[in-house]
Amino acid sequence: MSDHPSRAGTATGLSAATAIGGDALISSVAGVALGTSGSPRTLLALLLASASLALVAALWAAAADRGTAPTRPTRDPRRTAC
Repeated sequence: MSDHPSRAGTATGLSAATAIGGDALISSVAGVALGTSGSPRTLLALLLASASLALVAALWAAAADRGTAPTRPTRDPRRTAC
């Protein structure tokens, strides 16, 4: 956010909306997967899957912060108009 401090509120709102949407998706998948049985093994598998996805996302974000993650090409700052 140090590059664009005026967009901090937008980033926070987008982060919250993504978290709420992800939670809704996971709870829907859990409801369908568990059905009427409610097996603890199924719930454990869902928890491990969501935790694994979170770990992958965190590692990708860390790699992006270091500049080693695949990202979109950026424009050359020397060629932008003022």
